[in-house]
Amino acid sequence: MKYIFRAVVFYYLLVQSFQIFSQEDAKTSQEMYTIITENTRLNPQKSIFYSQKLLAHSKEHNSLDSIAIAYMYLGKAGRVQGTYEKAIEYTDLGIMFAEMNHISKSILAELYLTKANNLADLGKGKESAKIMFKGVEIAKETGDLKTKVILNHGLGYIYKSSGNIKKAKATLRNNINLIEENRLTDKKSFEAYYKGMAMLSFIYLDEQSKDSARFYMKEGLKHVLKTTDIFTKMAFYEGLSILFLKEKNYEKTLENLQKNRELGNSIGNTFINSENDFGFAEYYYETKNYQKSIDELSSIVTFYNSKKDVYINSNVYKLLAKNYQKLGNLSKANENYELYVLNYQNAQNDSRDLYNVVQDKELLDLVIEKENQKKTTLFLVLGGGLLIAVLTFYVFYISVKRKKETIKFKELLIKIEATKEEKKSEIVDTKDLVLEDKSASDINPEIYEQIIQGLEKIVDQNYFLKKECSSYTIAKKIKTNTSYLSKVINLHYQKNFNTYINDLRINYSVLKLKEDSRFRSYSVKSISEEIGYKSPVSFTKYFKKRTGLLPSVYIKKLNTTA
Repeated sequence: MKYIFRAVVFYYLLVQSFQIFSQEDAKTSQEMYTIITENTRLNPQKSIFYSQKLLAHSKEHNSLDSIAIAYMYLGKAGRVQGTYEKAIEYTDLGIMFAEMNHISKSILAELYLTKANNLADLGKGKESAKIMFKGVEIAKETGDLKTKVILNHGLGYIYKSSGNIKKAKATLRNNINLIEENRLTDKKSFEAYYKGMAMLSFIYLDEQSKDSARFYMKEGLKHVLKTTDIFTKMAFYEGLSILFLKEKNYEKTLENLQKNRELGNSIGNTFINSENDFGFAEYYYETKNYQKSIDELSSIVTFYNSKKDVYINSNVYKLLAKNYQKLGNLSKANENYELYVLNYQNAQNDSRDLYNVVQDKELLDLVIEKENQKKTTLFLVLGGGLLIAVLTFYVFYISVKRKKETIKFKELLIKIEATKEEKKSEIVDTKDLVLEDKSASDINPEIYEQIIQGLEKIVDQNYFLKKECSSYTIAKKIKTNTSYLSKVINLHYQKNFNTYINDLRINYSVLKLKEDSRFRSYSVKSISEEIGYKSPVSFTKYFKKRTGLLPSVYIKKLNTTA
């Protein structure tokens, strides 16, 4: 069967190649460029064929910009096809040609981005980051907004890979806003728009923020389905399969995995198909079909063992070990756990290297920024005078800060007294400017009222203080679904689900700390755990954001005035 399948695949590729090469030759560079851009993420083989034709045509007519563009699209289409090493060779040739011939900085910046993307897909994060930062510096020189948007998306990926999730989210969100505010509708900016949503959805999946992940998946998929971008469609289907698997919706998980595999087969990228095989392996493990899971994982190991300098995802060995453990084969389980530990350590070393590259770049940027400031600033006070000025400023800063804290504290006490008189609990009541779903027109009024009453009951029972509190568990308690729950909260309270829960928790902590001196004696960590936060960092962040005070400052002032 295996050889018959290979023969069928070979015949399919042969026919497809014949159809491509037998088409009428494009007569102009513009015609070829149109075919290339339309097929880069739809039919990479066709895009590569016409990129090579454009390269030959441009060399013949000495069209320098077109030569660089042809190299760039050979790199882009090669990435979609999964022929990364060859794609990197083309981008290297393109970069060298562009630099020697002083080609447009925008084209050069995008060549660097294309190379960085190929390196990242090969798991070479450290090299990818260095190349990406070079591209960003060149993009700054151009002052071109569209080039900036494209490179910003790449930066978001680098920050995500290096573990700087906060900066990754900020970069991607700002980029999406930049595209919206400037109404950038060109093809490349639009790609950065919905690809940014795809990356954000994966970040939120990793953070277990399923509602936010679902929101960005829904928005991004809505846009990408209007395009021929198979490459990114696959990312959204992969994300949906992960989300549904977390929710144990196995039917939807399988449906999205199959869509992903179908699209992957159409573009022939064996690396992406291998990632999808891992998705199937996870699905089979969760549905207790351990041998099928092992078969999928074994094909991934075989594929990666055939590649040089490409690291396999350590989770492949971890899942293999878990499958063998379920089947009672402890020898195989131990063998794969050992391989998991070894590969995990390698991955950690790579992540550490990437983190260091990013940190070094940020430090260098800071040094350059300070040097630039020195050139434009006259230092009137030196030595001891500067030290005195700094100390004076510090004292002034602390004084102003304490005054502001006192004002914020008094305002908070006034709000607490006002809520007691009005018999309300909204000391803080945040309204989100951007709601995940503003319309609840599809919800029956009776169901709408039932959900509101259910939420009030949840609040009365202080269920929001439990760590397991989520949109899923609340929806289950009040006998509705997460979609209806989210819509009702959006419409009734003008806030998203996470904001709603955070407001309830902060309101509770503000009142509890005010009324209970014993509670004030707890550490911030203990308080955060008491009100449902998994870490004191999250609690501190939301408390400061909602009240203007750090929890420690609020407690100190309460103890002082008690």
